[in-house]
Amino acid sequence: MRWREQAFREVRNQLDRFLNFPVTNPIELGSYGIYNGKRCRFEWRGNLTEFGIPVPSVGFQTEMQETYATSNSVLVQSRLSLEDNLPTADISFNRTSALLFRAHDIGYDMAQLNALSQALTKAISNGMAWDSSFVIVTKVWISRGFTQLVAGGSKAAVEIKATAPNIQTDFNFANPDIGLNCVLEKNMSYLSIGQSNVRPYFEMHKLRRDGVSGYSLYKYGLPS
Repeated sequence: MRWREQAFREVRNQLDRFLNFPVTNPIELGSYGIYNGKRCRFEWRGNLTEFGIPVPSVGFQTEMQETYATSNSVLVQSRLSLEDNLPTADISFNRTSALLFRAHDIGYDMAQLNALSQALTKAISNGMAWDSSFVIVTKVWISRGFTQLVAGGSKAAVEIKATAPNIQTDFNFANPDIGLNCVLEKNMSYLSIGQSNVRPYFEMHKLRRDGVSGYSLYKYGLPS
């Protein structure tokens, strides 16, 4: 699944995030495991709360609309369908593995890093075994609606209609509340339209020794 690895790396480099694929994967703040960078794969082992370690949050932040598209590779045109007068989005791609991700009401939750570092230091000093290769999810993006499109060729295309009444022509084709319907799919590697209440992206930190007895968290997987 080469397109998946390309999508993963593009999101990391362009958005400074990790791609949760599929977006329905149940990641949470405090999820931990091992990351295989060459294969862009995660092996999740559990959550820090299973050790009795609290993962304090700063609280949910910022709801907005968001679009990511591979540069110079995606065209979106809005119109009313001649057949049924429904708002329609015509989406075309001019290169293989080009991405178009659209979010409806997306925001994020993140851990309080200082408090989490202190809790981990205390747990390790009390005898908790910790693998130095583990990564920890410290920020999660949560979207009320999300559409994810990956082109399978240079002439890939998708046509999406909004079937709910009184929808504007230039509609958000990630909104799960407007009766989205994919009426055309051509040469696509992957598509997921209007998935509701999903977690498309996340950020990770890794624990490292800080001084003789303490530990600190540092951001893992900076764009390359």
